[in-house]
Amino acid sequence: MSYQEDFDIAQRYDLLCRASQSHVEQEGQRLQLAADLDVLDKIINHDLPELARSGSPDHFADILKSLNLELEHFREFCEFPDLAQKVVVGVGGAFSAGKSSLINTLLGKKRLVVEIDPTTSLPTYLLYGEQEQITALNLFRRRVILSQEEFASLTHEEKIKYGSQIAGLLRSAFVSDPDFAWKNIALLDTPGYSKPDSEQWSERTDESVARSQLNLSNFIIWVVSATQGTISEDDLKFLATLNADIPKLIVVSRADAKTPEDIVKIVALVKQTTAERGINVLDVVPVSARKKNDYPIQPVLEFLEKWNEQKKGLSFAQNFKRQFVGYSQFVQNKQQQAKTKLEQINKLLFLSDHTEQTQITEKLQYIEKDSNKEWNDLAKKLEELQSQFFKKMNQLADSIRGYKEQLIDIETLLQDPNCSAEILQSYSETLDNDILDIIYKHQNCPQIVLERALSKPVGSLSTEKIINIFSRGEIYFNEKDLLNHYNMLSSSEKLMLVGKNIGKLVKKYLSKEEDKIILYELLKNKELDDEDLLNIAYYSLNSFYLAKTLLGVKNLCMEAQVILTKNDNVSIRASLAKLTKIEEVQTILSSDESERVRNQLLLNDSLHDQVKNKLLSVSSNFRVSQESKHFSIVQEGDDWDKQNLAENWWISKKIQLALIDSYDESIRGSLASNPTIDEEIQLKLVELIGDSWIDSIKYSLTDNRNLTGLALYKLMEKDSLLYADDRLFDGRIKFSSELQQKFFDKGFMTRCSLGKYPNLDEDIQIKFINGWDIDNIVDNSNLTKKVQNLLIDNGEHLDRISLNEKLFDEIYSRLAHVDCNKVRINLIRNKSVKMEVKEYLSTLSNFLNFSFDIIINNKNIDHFGQSVILNEEDFYVKKIMVENSILNENIQNSIVEENNETLVRCMLENPSLIEVLQLKFVNHPNSWFRRSLAKNTNLIERAQLTLARDEEASVRESLASNTSITNNVQLILVNDSDESVVKTLAENKGLSIDAQIKIIEIGSKDIIYYLARNENLHINVQEILSNFDCSDYDSRIILNNLASNRCLHPNLQEKLVLNDDLHSNLASNVNVIEKVQNILLSKSDNYINEILYENINCSILSRRAILES
Repeated sequence: MSYQEDFDIAQRYDLLCRASQSHVEQEGQRLQLAADLDVLDKIINHDLPELARSGSPDHFADILKSLNLELEHFREFCEFPDLAQKVVVGVGGAFSAGKSSLINTLLGKKRLVVEIDPTTSLPTYLLYGEQEQITALNLFRRRVILSQEEFASLTHEEKIKYGSQIAGLLRSAFVSDPDFAWKNIALLDTPGYSKPDSEQWSERTDESVARSQLNLSNFIIWVVSATQGTISEDDLKFLATLNADIPKLIVVSRADAKTPEDIVKIVALVKQTTAERGINVLDVVPVSARKKNDYPIQPVLEFLEKWNEQKKGLSFAQNFKRQFVGYSQFVQNKQQQAKTKLEQINKLLFLSDHTEQTQITEKLQYIEKDSNKEWNDLAKKLEELQSQFFKKMNQLADSIRGYKEQLIDIETLLQDPNCSAEILQSYSETLDNDILDIIYKHQNCPQIVLERALSKPVGSLSTEKIINIFSRGEIYFNEKDLLNHYNMLSSSEKLMLVGKNIGKLVKKYLSKEEDKIILYELLKNKELDDEDLLNIAYYSLNSFYLAKTLLGVKNLCMEAQVILTKNDNVSIRASLAKLTKIEEVQTILSSDESERVRNQLLLNDSLHDQVKNKLLSVSSNFRVSQESKHFSIVQEGDDWDKQNLAENWWISKKIQLALIDSYDESIRGSLASNPTIDEEIQLKLVELIGDSWIDSIKYSLTDNRNLTGLALYKLMEKDSLLYADDRLFDGRIKFSSELQQKFFDKGFMTRCSLGKYPNLDEDIQIKFINGWDIDNIVDNSNLTKKVQNLLIDNGEHLDRISLNEKLFDEIYSRLAHVDCNKVRINLIRNKSVKMEVKEYLSTLSNFLNFSFDIIINNKNIDHFGQSVILNEEDFYVKKIMVENSILNENIQNSIVEENNETLVRCMLENPSLIEVLQLKFVNHPNSWFRRSLAKNTNLIERAQLTLARDEEASVRESLASNTSITNNVQLILVNDSDESVVKTLAENKGLSIDAQIKIIEIGSKDIIYYLARNENLHINVQEILSNFDCSDYDSRIILNNLASNRCLHPNLQEKLVLNDDLHSNLASNVNVIEKVQNILLSKSDNYINEILYENINCSILSRRAILES
């Protein structure tokens, strides 16, 4: 072998260096591009196959192949974007078949390497460009600019001529030419697939390179030399490995080498042979570079012109998504199959009455539950993987200028919560209906987009779109047009709006609906303005449930309350009377014809004095008219009649005074509890307290909701023990400033209670701080800001102050800077302290940081963190850590050595308790320790068996409540001599079917009563219990528990509903099925209807039926 000597070695070395430059040496942007493409490659070729181990369709290999092919397309686009929108016409054929010559003929000029024996060593794209340029991509996808001479050297004889083979370092070349005739086409010249390669181990053989490049083409021109007589078997085999969907045009080159008759036969034979092999061939065209008139190139040019008219759009995201969707559809089908199969097994299990068959079916049930979970997990992981893939695609699109619109996956982009209003608006002008729904739902969707949609003619928007638009909150649009679109919705669709983020106008429309279920749901789920509430109030006049729900609205406007005063139902008016704070409404109700309403009004804590006086004066005539009757009871009635009279709210003051003269303790006690007695009567009753047998007056007065402050003060003078009664200082009784001062001066015991009084004057609060009783004021829930600051300045009891949940934010901030871990820990515990303050505290020390994690985030911390906590003084934090963390073995031993009983008991309940300590404490003399250990949900069976025979019933009872005890242990406890142990076991949600059956066999209905409440009751056991005789009282109670059990099987619900005695329990069952609800409704029992109505899972149809009944 001899080398050519007349070439510039330095130039050749420079080309070698440029061709071998890796991406590590690239600039930052291209380095990031390579890294992002590697992420996509990892998802396709690692993560997705790994996921497929859990389940994949039969054509998964095709999905993977398509994804890799599209990824290769995408890589080339990223490196040479101009190519992406070109229709690629690949030119292939055997080695020296005439491919390059054909291209030269098509171009009318020599642009490729054409020597005596023209051969192509590098896949080369020819395309239109504004200037002549030759660019190559190396194996590291680095661009390498080539001169004409350098490009011409890249032949199969390169190594012989130059002593090196640089072409092996390059993937492909791109030749841009302003004279290229077809602006939408890129001609691809590939290496001859049949050239024998010296490096057989290399993946980059001419054959593999030609195959991969041609498979990236949109059309293929396959060149066959006429000298072969027909298409060769090797050609046919190679063509069979190419994508069958790519149309192929076969060109017979060097047609001048054969006679015209031979060419006709060759063309016919090629067509016949390719048709027999199932190869998609557009035509077979003979050409000749020497005899152009006999075998013109024109038919090939016509194909190229036709292909040039096809504009190729970028569809990478769509093509990738198509493959992911194919996989997702397979998983969804499997999910549905698993769900259907599980439903069938559950049905079979219910119908089974054979023990062996039931056991087999249960095993199948467990298998299918696992299968169901596996498919659901797979679907979730696939969705996450797909989201990760397209988010990366969208990031890449941002980095490739000029092509972002064509590259991104629009759905992924628009579903991103951070998608800007500008992007949403731009896409709303061009996208189809399905994508528009995503835009309308987006939190950043601009008003102009919604307005544009609503400006369309009524009826042109689907109801789904209207709901999505209305769900975007406030919409500032023409009210008339908005109403027209709203009226296109059905009642059920309007009901759907209630749960959405609707604006004021839509709320206003909904509040005017006659459908009471819409109004009910609107009241439950939305904050409404006064106009909306007023609209609903009108519709509530003939609906008890709607009016009852309306009463639950905070700060209900006066107009709506006035309407409620006209409600026909006395219960509604009475409830309003007890709740309303508005004087005008109280005035109306004070004249109500119902005594019950007036009585409830007197119980109103916010009753205005004028209304109270009017209420009493309105009834004065009634009182006077009844006085003679009442006097006769005082004089002639028995003690029982007098006691009832004393409780009557409408007795006159004369009658009250007459009753005071009674010497019967119970009569005076009843009068003392009457909320209508005024301060004068209260004080007279206080004067009577003195003899030990009149204590009932004292207790009745202290419970009287209308006891005055002065009466209480006099009462305390009679009984000094009342000074220490915190209930009397809870704010129910109003104390004047003068009385507060008297209480303060009364003594230490009184000040202890007074310090908690929520309406304490600021002057009195300050007196506490300046005196010796400062500790009595620190827990007060209504301290003024001035007093809170004074407390901090004082510096005492800061640990208690930091637990007060009614401080001002700036006070919490001041406390955060106090150098005391106890104070800081309490601030972390305090629910009213803002998160910013707590996060600041967690940065101050390891201890506070770990405390923050435990208290706020409930995180498990490492051994170091556990050691830090354990060595600190704050017991609260240590206790939480021991209860909730996965404790290190050394930490557990340290807690045992510390011998703090509370911490040890917490540790014994911790599931991370090591087996050595379980066995150590299982026989501990302290029964409290054994009781705590028995609650441990990770207790080994050996320890369980020991505890099941413990001499202390309380230990066995704790074990019986443990949901993790084994079947063997349960069967021991079933036969326990202590009934409380068996009752506790009967309610254990982890109770096995064997233990459940055993409890029934024992036959104690007291225990079966608890079993019927067990929410993990086996279907067979439910069936047994459902056959109990309801005429027997004990059995009926068991059936009531069963009817209330949320795990009750639907078929058994239908069975039990036939028994009227069980209706109320079934109506309250949160899992009662709709069919049973309908049966209950058909009974027209208002009591049952009310229970059903309050059921959180009462269906919309059932609620509507109740509201309309």
